[in-house]
Amino acid sequence: MVVLFADAKWLAYSLNLIDQGQSPELTTGLDSACLKFSLDADAVQNRSEIYDKSRSNYWGMAWNVEFDLYIPQDFETDSKRTILHQWHGSPDPEDDTQDVPFMLRAQDNQVGIVVSSIPERVGGSKGTEELLYDEPIVRGAWEKWKFEIAFHWEQRADYPSYLRAWRNGAQIVDYTGAIGFNDSIGPYAKWGIYHWLPTNGSRTNKTVYFRNIVKERI
Repeated sequence: MVVLFADAKWLAYSLNLIDQGQSPELTTGLDSACLKFSLDADAVQNRSEIYDKSRSNYWGMAWNVEFDLYIPQDFETDSKRTILHQWHGSPDPEDDTQDVPFMLRAQDNQVGIVVSSIPERVGGSKGTEELLYDEPIVRGAWEKWKFEIAFHWEQRADYPSYLRAWRNGAQIVDYTGAIGFNDSIGPYAKWGIYHWLPTNGSRTNKTVYFRNIVKERI
């Protein structure tokens, strides 16, 4: 098991701050050590995130990801997605597709799980999305999230692609199907806040907390 963050310490060499947006803070609030991610309403960048820079996800690998997530009472949502955890695509040099084959997102007071796929070798468009889970947000309490996921842009016997998800110990997703884009290397994991702000758009201040982040190959 690779514990990426626990007890207010970075425990894996591969974890790295994303080079855009507001950096997370180490805090001992909420009765435990945790990472606080904040995105101001007027922030120029759209993110406050960390990612696993190893990017060693090749087709055929399966991963277990676990973390505790706390969404405060004053966290506001709107019709634009606020992505809280994602696996981001790793496009090849000739490919201009920048998309997310897996996300846990908050939107319109719901928390949802979305997967997508692009079978073409060179994309340039958004993937075909499937909403696998969409239920009310729980605010003001720690929740335990767990995901078992394997990626491929097609569903094949030699490269199975699937997602299983649990929320507070109860299984909420058992999906078999394409997850990913047709690139040489698979996606990489990120945690934090991503909320795209359109031109002349607006958003409220956003804060979430993470603790006990785990990522391991299974």
